Amino acid sequence: MKKLFLSLILLLLFIPDISASTIEVNTCTQANVQGAINTAISGDTVWLNCAGGTWSSHVNITKSLTIKGNGEDSTTITASSSQLFDIDLNDGDSLNMYDLGITGSTGGYAFTINGEWDALLIHDVKFTNITSRAFNIGYGDWVNINEKSPHGVFWNITYTNTNAVPFMWISAKDENWEDDDNFGTADAIYIEDSTFTWSSFAINAFVTDTEHGGRIVVRHNTITNSGIQTHDFGSTAQSRGNRILEAYGNTINCSGAECSSGVGIGLRGGTAVIYDNTIDSDFWAKGFFQIYRVDYNGWTGNKCDNTTDSICSSLMSHCDDASMSCYGSYQCSGNCVVSCSDDADCPGAETCITIDGHSDGYGWPCRDQTGRGKDAADNDTQASSPLYWWNNEDENTDTVVPIFNGSHTNYIQVERDYYLTAKGGYVAYTYPHPGRSGGGTPGDTTAPTIDWSWPEGDALACSTDPRTVPLQGEWNEAAVTHYCKDDSGDTCDGDTTFDDMLSAAVGGVTTTSGGIAFYQTVSHDCGTSGWTYWVRSQDAATNESLAVEISFSVNNPPFPQAPTGLSITECLGTVKNIGISGTTKTVDIN
Repeated sequence: MKKLFLSLILLLLFIPDISASTIEVNTCTQANVQGAINTAISGDTVWLNCAGGTWSSHVNITKSLTIKGNGEDSTTITASSSQLFDIDLNDGDSLNMYDLGITGSTGGYAFTINGEWDALLIHDVKFTNITSRAFNIGYGDWVNINEKSPHGVFWNITYTNTNAVPFMWISAKDENWEDDDNFGTADAIYIEDSTFTWSSFAINAFVTDTEHGGRIVVRHNTITNSGIQTHDFGSTAQSRGNRILEAYGNTINCSGAECSSGVGIGLRGGTAVIYDNTIDSDFWAKGFFQIYRVDYNGWTGNKCDNTTDSICSSLMSHCDDASMSCYGSYQCSGNCVVSCSDDADCPGAETCITIDGHSDGYGWPCRDQTGRGKDAADNDTQASSPLYWWNNEDENTDTVVPIFNGSHTNYIQVERDYYLTAKGGYVAYTYPHPGRSGGGTPGDTTAPTIDWSWPEGDALACSTDPRTVPLQGEWNEAAVTHYCKDDSGDTCDGDTTFDDMLSAAVGGVTTTSGGIAFYQTVSHDCGTSGWTYWVRSQDAATNESLAVEISFSVNNPPFPQAPTGLSITECLGTVKNIGISGTTKTVDIN
């Protein structure tokens, strides 16, 4: 019988390529960091192993990377009148950034993030007195209708500012208005478990500012002297309103004279669920609903009123020769105009529609207003999707309710456009966000709690009495022993070729932050074969052990769907890469 003593990398859920490497930067000039990023291949880690640096220009990131420092107070990048990170990703990419401090004069934004991606994980980052928004997400890309809408998770953010600037601006995809509400899904930008503090309240310094069909979830944060804000149709040129907001479990504080004109949660459009928040009694409005185009013409040149106004069905301006949609006359041989008279005025297959509903004498419902949902197929009308507000209190546990501009009485009405009750059937998305398990620095680095002991006697006896136990906690390092068993289950000898490969493929001890997963390169004939083997892990600090039964099979290409938790990524001759991962889960013990 063979015993193969192997030490394997442990990461939770977010598995880099087996060939991924770490590129260390010890002197963190912009040029050095950009050089490391350029050298890195997709899946690599760029480690800013330094106290920080001052940058007068930004770095570009266009591939899947992990960017990490030594801690939010240990590695600080200072902006010198410049943006710091320009990120443009492609479908399938992932970005994980953590353990950094950001400060200084950040130009227009500290970060711009465009393109599309599978995972966006930004956490354990500290912002101090930056001079512009920390994040501009999607503004350079909202017109690209074939890309995914921005999604991801921001957590453990510490934001402190004496400057009256917002934290995040999100421009998603106008096409989100063609989809269902999709509350309680991963299809949103999540901000959770973070702390935002402004020195005093300023009317425009909000945590969020969203438009172009944005989907945003703000939960379990502490916000001081600021609030949550969304935009509607008409206030920004060519922009649709925010699509959905979910805000719950937040504590929103305010202190100082400025609070008497402040808003805790302000909505200018779309639908929302807002509940279980504590909103300071010093705010002028704990919640405030409004419609920009009731009071102002907006970029369309028209108010939402008793006059019927028309626009092409893309809800954008168009060249007056109907050649294309446009942002300005510089794109046209003639002029870029808003209104249309009939379908012939509109480009392509677009039709001439009315902007607003005009279900009454006032123009209600206004396009993308509070309480509106999915566009009709012809873009002419919108479904009703009321906002729901419930169980929100002030610091004295008194119930708080939203208010709205007095001139909007005919447009925003209780039990039509919003309800002061829970939304039936609503279920919040998993908390903490599952993506956090791939975020590098785990919240719990203690050894797992294992409520069983290794069977007495020879562990290689291959007991046929499997047990299931929960795997709890996360490990920084583990020594892993593999025991291989053949298909018959009678002996532990297994396939000699397979055993030899295991012995040669993995070696050395690697320490890393993260949870638990098992890497293994499996080399074997590409013919039909199947194996079962066990991994016994032992924590160096506690000597606690566990064993995981892993079964898999490999057939001639094309490969069948791999078992849950197992992915066969390639078969080149006799080489296969197999990665196994999981969150806290039940494992078989043998």
